[in-house]
Amino acid sequence: MSDIWYDRAPLCSRNALWNFCLGARGVGKTFDYKNWAIHKKEQTVWVRRNKVDIDDITANDCFKFLSDLRATGKLQDIEKFDEEGNSNIKLIDGSLCIDGYPKIFFVALSTSRRKKSNNYRDVDIMIFDEFLEKNQSDYLKGEMDIFLELYETVNRLRLDTREVRVFFLANAISFVNPYFSYFNILPFEDRFKMFNNGLICVENYRNEAFIDAKNKTKFGQLIKGTEYYNYAVQNEVWQDDNAFIVPRETDTVQVAVLHIKDYFLGVWVNDTGMWISRAHNRQSTIYGVKFACKGNEVPMRFTAFPLREIKELYMIGRLYFEDTAVKGLIFTLLQSETLR
Repeated sequence: MSDIWYDRAPLCSRNALWNFCLGARGVGKTFDYKNWAIHKKEQTVWVRRNKVDIDDITANDCFKFLSDLRATGKLQDIEKFDEEGNSNIKLIDGSLCIDGYPKIFFVALSTSRRKKSNNYRDVDIMIFDEFLEKNQSDYLKGEMDIFLELYETVNRLRLDTREVRVFFLANAISFVNPYFSYFNILPFEDRFKMFNNGLICVENYRNEAFIDAKNKTKFGQLIKGTEYYNYAVQNEVWQDDNAFIVPRETDTVQVAVLHIKDYFLGVWVNDTGMWISRAHNRQSTIYGVKFACKGNEVPMRFTAFPLREIKELYMIGRLYFEDTAVKGLIFTLLQSETLR
C-alpha cells in the first residue's frame, strides 16, 4: 500500500532552493514532511499563515500534529514515556522538542516579524503547509514581502553551509497566488518544472494508485464526476478551470490579433483589463509565433507588445478569456521556449 502515498524524494532530488508541491487532498504530503522533520538531526521551521492555525496544531503538546505519526508507529524509535506516562516529545516555548531539544519551530506568518531575534542557525528546511488559499482575500496584505523577510531571518548569510530549503505544500487549488505571480510561474501539465535557473521547482503530484484506491471508496464513488472529485482525487487545479473566463465588455477596443496554430484571436482592451477572444478583425497588426509567421505577420516576443502586456496583466489578475480553450492556447503560448 505504500505506493499510494506521497514520497518527497523525487522533489528533493531536484535540489531546488524553493520547492512547491501541489497534490491531491489526503495523499500524504503533510504526513511525509512531518515524519522527515521530526526524525532528521537538523531543525525545521514549520509555517502556517495565521496564528489560529499554529494554535490548533500546537494544542496539548501538538497532539493533533503528532496523532497520525503515532497511529502509524512512526514515533516508536524516538518517543519514550516516563513512569507517569509523560512523553519526551513536548511543546516548549512554542517549539516541538525531543528530550528538551527543539526540533520544529512553529511560526505563524502573520506574526513572523516578531521572530527576528530568534536563533535558527541549525535549521536546514522550512515547510509552509497549506500555503494556498481558496479566496484571494485570505492572503496577508503584502504576503510575499512578509515571507521573504521570514526566510531572510531564518537563512541569514550562510557562506559556510547549505542555504535553507523551503517546501511549500498545498492541495491543487489555483496557480493564481502571490508566490507564483511573484516568480512568474505559469500553469503547466508535467509533473515537475524548474524556474529561475533551477532555484525553484514546482511539482504537480498525481498518483494513479491513490486515485484507484480512492475510487473504490464509497465517498469516491459518490463524488465521481464532480468538480470536487477532479480537485480532491485527480489533482486538477480546482479554481483555474473557469478562472478569468469573463464575457468581453462592450467598450473594449481591438489592439492586436494573435495567430496561434490555426487560430486567430483578437486582443481587446479597455480601462479595466484585457480580453483574448475568437472575435477579431484583420485591421490590427497580426502577431505570429516565431518561425511560423506568414506574410506580413510580426513575430511575437516576450519582451515586446502584445505578449509583454498579456503577461503583465495576467500577473495582476486583469487578463480575461472567452473560454477555456482560448485560455489554454494562451497559457501554452506563454510557456513556449521559442519566444524567449
